[in-house]
Amino acid sequence: MKDELIKSVKIHADSEVSGAPVKGGSGNGARRESAADSKHATPTSGSTKNSSSSASKDGDSSVGDSKNNKNGGITAGESVKGLIYGAALGNMGMPDGWFSVKESSSPFYLLGQLITAVAPAGLDVVADLRDIVSDLGHGKFTIGTALNMLGLVPILGSVDDVTDLRKITQNWVDAFPSKADEVTKFLSDTIIEYLPEWAGVKLLGAISDAPIQKLSDKGVSVEDIRYYSDESVDLQRVADLRSKGVPASDIRKYVDEDVNLKRIEELRNSGYPPQAIKYVVAKGLDPKQFNKLRSQDIPVRYILRYYDEGANMEQVSKLRSQGIHPVSIEQYLKQGADLKQASKLRTQGVSPKDIRHYVANGADLKQVNKLRSKNIPDKDIKYYANNGMSLGGINKLQKMGIPPKDIRLATEILAPKLKSANGMDKYKTISEREVTRLNIKIGGEYRWSQTGLEILKAIVNHDSWEKSRENTKPA
Repeated sequence: MKDELIKSVKIHADSEVSGAPVKGGSGNGARRESAADSKHATPTSGSTKNSSSSASKDGDSSVGDSKNNKNGGITAGESVKGLIYGAALGNMGMPDGWFSVKESSSPFYLLGQLITAVAPAGLDVVADLRDIVSDLGHGKFTIGTALNMLGLVPILGSVDDVTDLRKITQNWVDAFPSKADEVTKFLSDTIIEYLPEWAGVKLLGAISDAPIQKLSDKGVSVEDIRYYSDESVDLQRVADLRSKGVPASDIRKYVDEDVNLKRIEELRNSGYPPQAIKYVVAKGLDPKQFNKLRSQDIPVRYILRYYDEGANMEQVSKLRSQGIHPVSIEQYLKQGADLKQASKLRTQGVSPKDIRHYVANGADLKQVNKLRSKNIPDKDIKYYANNGMSLGGINKLQKMGIPPKDIRLATEILAPKLKSANGMDKYKTISEREVTRLNIKIGGEYRWSQTGLEILKAIVNHDSWEKSRENTKPA
């Protein structure tokens, strides 16, 4: 029995390669023994190894490469021979079968098994496959064409149970585990194209049950699973990312953009929320810097806001190490404050509360630093900042040699005078007569010049001292 079976299969397979006709190959003969039936076949006496060797020696020395046959295209030779052997021998031709053949390691062999498993009784798959190959010429055809000509496309499309298909596939993958990725892509490009989506997912799951099932359970479409298989993406990693809350759409985008999913997994394992990971990838940010900020107890939402504000992250990190609260840092950025200057103030011993006060009042922190370096009292600087006075102007007066106490005194006297109905006209240049009168009013040891008073008026008027002489009374 075994010798006759091997001989029959060999005739069919070799005639495909040579183009010779097959007797009785009309396609209407009795159905060949299926992969499922082969489990119950009873071997006859004699050495199966000899039969196996005989079959193998009669064939060519190599198996066709399914990787180079995208969309199911097949070139005459070992690929089609594997297909026909698989359809005829099923499990008997596998490495642990009674009639083991070397072609069983080809994904085409598995496909032949699957085709036989779905074929209706009475269809001579082996003979019909041979005739289809011969009719299409030169041993070249596509799986889609073959399935159509065999009349299996509607059967595949309405399949309601893939238990047998899964068993056959799992058995093949168990025998050739190193080809799992190859056969995933191969099946995705061939028979799975014609199966319902749920059936395709289950069949792929037979190759790698855990990740495929996880992907399916987590809402990853069969289209994406096929795509990942085509791109040789680690399905287990995809499943793990989904189980850790990374959206399926994000994973697809990462794969599309050639982002290493291992990096995404490392970020997620480090505690990054999916949105933060998406942000880090999109902005091309340095994960090490991101991790450093997170290690300083800065919530991710604040880190993302800092990035949006274009912050210098080294300065953010320094401020945090100086005890500045994340909320305060965000306030500094929104107010346009110089983080480097804020850090300098902190180094000088200015409290976080006072720095926040300066920022909230729109004070120029660089000028605050300059005033403090000239020993201007903090209470005076706060007074100027609280009243919206130009700290740059105060620095200018200080450079003119005016004592700090006189600057403070003059601003306090001049401010209400500018605001009163009968006081100074803030748009007019101060006359020499008014200079004398103001000096008497201010008192103190310092004698104010016209230039000094003009700057002082601009400061108190919440104006820029540099433009104090450009002011003109509006019409």
